[in-house]
Amino acid sequence: MLLKSQRNQLYQELLDKGLQATDFSESNGERWYKIRCNPNHDFQFEIRDSPSRTTGSYEIVKKPGGLSNPHHLSAFNANSWNELIGLFISWSLAVKGELDLPDLWLEATKAIQLFESAVDPAASRFTIAELGAVHGQLRALTQLFENSELLRKHQNELAELTQTAAVKAETFTKKDWQNWVKGAFVSVIVSLELSEIQAQELLALVRLAFGGLFLKQ
Repeated sequence: MLLKSQRNQLYQELLDKGLQATDFSESNGERWYKIRCNPNHDFQFEIRDSPSRTTGSYEIVKKPGGLSNPHHLSAFNANSWNELIGLFISWSLAVKGELDLPDLWLEATKAIQLFESAVDPAASRFTIAELGAVHGQLRALTQLFENSELLRKHQNELAELTQTAAVKAETFTKKDWQNWVKGAFVSVIVSLELSEIQAQELLALVRLAFGGLFLKQ
């Protein structure tokens, strides 16, 4: 249905929006053309000939749809190729936004599972490799705190806490360090007078950053 030059233009639009074109598949029929997103087959953009309308017009069916109906297939008419490209760009941006969103439920579930599977830490010191990993996770935790709107007012205190945790990891045993980390974050929640929702956010980010990875023997 579409010329190679038209298909190439759609391909380039995906790249321009920061999408991996290899994550999409295309089908090209006699009177229709469809692009589907492989990570989520619900995301699709279909172009159909519109024989009842003027030459050069198209019927478009896409999901995510318009703002009023984002979760269902939505139909549109495009009276020109340029108008079709505009619809394709809006669809590409919607797909990009959806794919970039973190799956918070999945991340929370993974973190909880990691904590549940962790054994009691050993009474030995961290190795050089383990220390490097701990420091990396503490840097990640600092970044999570900086990106949190709920904890924005307390970034300095939380950054100081993660820096102290990094220092403690160099001299404490794994067991003592774990106990210190737990106590330190409880103290922060109390001393900063965090609300319940802020405390939940803090603990969720701690679990997300550590995930029990450094609490195993």
